[in-house]
Amino acid sequence: MLFYLMRALLQRQTQRRIIAIIAVALLLAACAKEDDPDITAPSIEITFPDPGADVTGSNAVTLQGIVSSDTISVEINHVVEATDAKVTFDANLNGTDFSADLTLGNNANTITATAKDVIGNSTTLIFTLFYPVLAPTNGMPAAFVMGQNTFTANDPNRGGAVAANTLSGAQGSLIEWQNTVLYVPDTGNHRILGFNPVPTASDAS
Repeated sequence: MLFYLMRALLQRQTQRRIIAIIAVALLLAACAKEDDPDITAPSIEITFPDPGADVTGSNAVTLQGIVSSDTISVEINHVVEATDAKVTFDANLNGTDFSADLTLGNNANTITATAKDVIGNSTTLIFTLFYPVLAPTNGMPAAFVMGQNTFTANDPNRGGAVAANTLSGAQGSLIEWQNTVLYVPDTGNHRILGFNPVPTASDAS
């Protein structure tokens, strides 16, 4: 009888030890899971303008995009390739939408957009926006008109008052580029106009 009692006691002790070992294993597994770092990087997408696009008209453009909900900041790095001018700043983040105001330099502009989460994970997009400067050659067709409403109009100051986008008898030898400025002698109005940036579309002022 004593033998059976001792065997039953040993079995119970063994079962308790097994249960204790299982409990410790589960606890360790739970702790390990909690300690696992979050390695999922946030997502980022540019919605405007299209990466690689030519930007015409004004060189001031608002970059727009969307990020995943875990994003806490979007850093923008802008490099004007022609001058190597650089600027880095944080975009405006509103929920999953972000925007950033850029002033493009002539020709290629390299944009780096980096989305970051609270852990420090990040995703980076690198793309180029072009603000093309015309390279005129003899005999090429006109690309845009300055000082008039149309290619065929020829009224001084568009038939009205002197303004930043009008010309009167523009002539002379001072039509030239200086860095990012196009200087035009507005002879009839006794002035020289400087266009910065160099126009790429009509109605520049």
